[in-house]
Amino acid sequence: MNPEPRIFHNALYAPTRHAGVSLLDISFRGAPFARHSHAGFAIGAIEAGVGGYRARGARQLFPSGTLSLLIPEESHNGFALEAGVSYKMLYIDEAALTRLLDHHGRRGFTDDIPTDPDGWLLSRLRLLTHILNRSDGDHALAFDEALTDTLHGVMSRFGRERAHSRGREMRAVRATCRFFDERIDHLRHAQLDTHDAEVTLATLAQRVSLHPHCFLDVFRTHVGVSPLRYWHQRRIEAAL
Repeated sequence: MNPEPRIFHNALYAPTRHAGVSLLDISFRGAPFARHSHAGFAIGAIEAGVGGYRARGARQLFPSGTLSLLIPEESHNGFALEAGVSYKMLYIDEAALTRLLDHHGRRGFTDDIPTDPDGWLLSRLRLLTHILNRSDGDHALAFDEALTDTLHGVMSRFGRERAHSRGREMRAVRATCRFFDERIDHLRHAQLDTHDAEVTLATLAQRVSLHPHCFLDVFRTHVGVSPLRYWHQRRIEAAL
């Protein structure tokens, strides 16, 4: 028998710039969640303990090191075994997923209870939580890159879809590098505060007419680092 339901920790983050995206950090015991469903995908990693739900006509258990991956509108409840469970869960609706990833034809996940032996997804969800608790000037771009990488990794590792191949867009890369160089000049001449004119992945991609996911992939391919890492390197070189 499950113990009396009790929620020990419950933090829900909903980034204002990303409609349809939220991140839950929770620990509980018992069975506090009745049968329900989510409008979008639910992508979670178990940190500690054992949790579970009844879905797809069976009772599923998720020990630490496993993942909980649900497709939109999939009915389930939520419970923990005696000691309780802690997990992080990323919720994203289909419109947001299409906005962030430039590939389509989502057909769910390959396994009902996939494992995460190297802790990849848990580390990604911890990183997203960490960034959401920051307030520095590069917060927006850092979160955009981390979120895009996480979603691409989840769909590539555990999904039934594959990304489309991408062309090489050197003009977009050169234009973005020039944009960052101009920001360095503005900082050097005190024409730009480090917290002004917040840069996001979407705004960088829009400048060069690429989808954000495609832009991030193209930039990394040709420069060797992400836009955020390039920006940090340029500031270090300029001693700013």
